[in-house]
Amino acid sequence: MRIHKEIIKILTIAIIFTSCSTSDKEKDKHGLSTDFSKIINDYVNKNPLKLPIKGKLYENGFSYPSYQVYFDIKDNDSIISIIQVAHFNDTKPYNYKVNKGETTYEVTKAKGSFLYEDKYPITIFDENSLGQRFYSEKLLLKVPDSLKFNKHNYHIKPNKQDYKIKQGLITN
Repeated sequence: MRIHKEIIKILTIAIIFTSCSTSDKEKDKHGLSTDFSKIINDYVNKNPLKLPIKGKLYENGFSYPSYQVYFDIKDNDSIISIIQVAHFNDTKPYNYKVNKGETTYEVTKAKGSFLYEDKYPITIFDENSLGQRFYSEKLLLKVPDSLKFNKHNYHIKPNKQDYKIKQGLITN
C-alpha cells in the first residue's frame, strides 16, 4: 500500500512537470502562444501601422499608432478582438450603448503593453484573465506615454478582427 502511494506521488509530479514544460514549448520568443502569435502576425501584416507624419511623432504632438488586443466575453463567447488605433484608447470596441444619437462606451483597464517583433506596440486588455494561457504577463510593461493621446488628434479607420476561444484554442 505504501509503495502504491509513492508511485501515485511520483506520477502526479511527473504529470505536473510534463504539462508545465509542454506549455513553455508552445510559447514563441515573445512569450506568446504560437496560435496567439499567428493571429497577431496575420493582423499586423494585413493592417500595417499608418504614421501621420515622417520623423519624430511624439515630439511633434502626435501619438504613436499601435494595436490593441482585447480578451473578453461577447454574446456568451470568449473572444479576442484586435484593432489598430491612432492612440491608446481604454474603451472596449464592442460594449457600447446607442441612445438617440449618443454612444456610451465601457471603459476597461489595460494589463500592459509590449513591442511585437521589436517594432509593433501592442496593448493587452484582459480584465477577466481569459487570455492568460496565450501571453506571459512578464512581457507586459506600463503603457508608454508615446501611445497616449497627444496634442494632435489623428484618426485611423478601425479594422477590428474578432476571434473566438473554444476549448482553449483560437478560432476565426
